[in-house]
Amino acid sequence: MVRSIDSPAGVGAGGSLACAVPMCGRVWACVGSSRRRHWLLLCAAAPLLLFLLWLVWWRPDPALVAVFYPAAAERGPPLAAVDSERWLTVPVAPPLPPDGCIFLLETSGRRHITPREWCTVESAASAHPSMLVVLLAAAPRLRRSALTDRLLERNNTILARLDFGSLFADTPFERWYQSRAVLRSPWPAVHMSDAARVAVLLHHGGIYLDTDVIVRRSLAALDDGAGLESERAVASGVLKFSRDSAVPRLLASRLTEGYDPYNWGHNGPGVVTKVLIEGCGLRPAAGDHPLRKLHHHLRTPTAGESGDDVDTNHGRWAEQYCPWSLQQGGADF
Repeated sequence: MVRSIDSPAGVGAGGSLACAVPMCGRVWACVGSSRRRHWLLLCAAAPLLLFLLWLVWWRPDPALVAVFYPAAAERGPPLAAVDSERWLTVPVAPPLPPDGCIFLLETSGRRHITPREWCTVESAASAHPSMLVVLLAAAPRLRRSALTDRLLERNNTILARLDFGSLFADTPFERWYQSRAVLRSPWPAVHMSDAARVAVLLHHGGIYLDTDVIVRRSLAALDDGAGLESERAVASGVLKFSRDSAVPRLLASRLTEGYDPYNWGHNGPGVVTKVLIEGCGLRPAAGDHPLRKLHHHLRTPTAGESGDDVDTNHGRWAEQYCPWSLQQGGADF
């Protein structure tokens, strides 16, 4: 196909430039002078060059490395030297009942839990009085507040240390963790969370929740499964599997065998989708019950919401389902 287009100023004397534009979309014949072709080639190659330079020079945050792979010398001052009025020492988890817990994770090593994260804890504990809500934190200490003290006084809410070495030991994640492949990722805390949530369910069974949801009603009576993100994709922010289920082990194997450090969603929702839809043959459009839309049970931020919408809607639900976190969080909520 031959297309005639207006000639840019200074190109040719005929006022137009005949360009051969094949159907495949190649436009090399239309770019004009040799100098312009060189600039276009440089522009096309620049992203690849920048990515290669990033691979060569990028190094993971040493603080995050210490969180994921703590050595004895990196664990901070002796516990006795910590100001107990300002800091809360995160204890080792006690024995946990199988299939009787709701787990939330903080994998980045931050020294504080935000009011919105505590909102998830509060709403989950209120909706599940007979289950234990366990917040696993990678940091050895957390900043204390009236909110932390109030919520941890509940008889079904505990805070426990997230020890990655112990969590991944004797699971399909052990060799993956020891390889430190996660440190090659631009999103190491996200990918460590993708692995840790599956490992927790491997060990204990129960329910995993992301820390940006508000629980409106109990999930305990639901069958094992996960929440749908769309008719073709399964989310990894809400997972419910018993300790006897084969699915967490399938998820672990799929994640470790195909781990991609440079793809944000591949190791989380991507893996869950492949295992449940492609591996297990479930069909969301047909209403297979392990793949549920949990709108009646949870409030989660959606892709169509702007930042202001998220704040407004989240605050409205928080008034009803996590009032203490909303009140204590104030402007920080």
